[in-house]
Amino acid sequence: MLKISNLSVKRGENIILDDVSFKVHEHKLISLVGPSGCGKSTLLHTIAGFISPLKGSITLHGKDLISTPIDKRSIGLVFQEETLFPNLSVRENIEYGISSWEVSSREKRVNELLELVNLTSHASKLPHELSGGEKQRVSLVRALAPQPKLILMDESFSSLDPVLRVELREEIKAILKKLAITCILVTHDRDEAMSFSDEVVILNDSKIQQFGTPSELYLKPENEFVAKFFGNGNIVKDGDSNSIKPGYYHHVDISDKGKVEGKIVRRKFNNGQYYYDVAVIGTEIVFTDIANREAFDENSKTTLALSKPWCYDALCSLNE
Repeated sequence: MLKISNLSVKRGENIILDDVSFKVHEHKLISLVGPSGCGKSTLLHTIAGFISPLKGSITLHGKDLISTPIDKRSIGLVFQEETLFPNLSVRENIEYGISSWEVSSREKRVNELLELVNLTSHASKLPHELSGGEKQRVSLVRALAPQPKLILMDESFSSLDPVLRVELREEIKAILKKLAITCILVTHDRDEAMSFSDEVVILNDSKIQQFGTPSELYLKPENEFVAKFFGNGNIVKDGDSNSIKPGYYHHVDISDKGKVEGKIVRRKFNNGQYYYDVAVIGTEIVFTDIANREAFDENSKTTLALSKPWCYDALCSLNE
């Protein structure tokens, strides 16, 4: 288990990370996500050992990492841009981190990893002869070769085109799950964080805003920032509290026990269900992308049932 406790990092006069604490259990895939400058890459680099913290502790399976040299931390790194040695073959790149192993053990390990990412036939190629996706696969298995306890990935898919990015992300996720490897991915892409991860850490203003499963962050955001970051939403005013729903952000007074009357202004079908935009009658407010499997006609009237406060326990529903 990776445990980070009361971690703070300062650069010059600026606090980059402020009293950050969370735990990552074995075999979990975690994403660090947030806006630019929130500290997610700084946190990853501090775990790796490239940055010394102002205060706090980092332990991996009970071992203090802050006092441990980088090469003794049992951590593998995969960066945004592939960092393969251009003059070494695929096989030689993978072997690099295990050059001290006995020859037969080293060859067996490399062969296993080449087969894992379907690159056995590419073993003798140089990096410039590979596609972008192939280079990232080699970067991954090179990081996996020494059998680390933790893999850190810093925007590792962002340089790829959108289609390849999704394909490679799912492939690497399957590989990490198959090998039962704990991994932390830094990404600015909220959809990537949601689809890749078992749990997500969302950072803003140097602090953790929330740590939980993708569904918890989307359905039960702890504050307005998290709700806005993980999906357009409606903030529904209800006395002194707020209720957040998927859609754009507006304020509307709840009346009649949490129900408001609306008119369906748009309907679309996607991924097995309908999505509706509903205008609240008597206002200029439109709730957007309300999911429901039932088909309702555009321009028909409906009732929005809104839950409260700050919760997604009952998503906005459409009732005849």
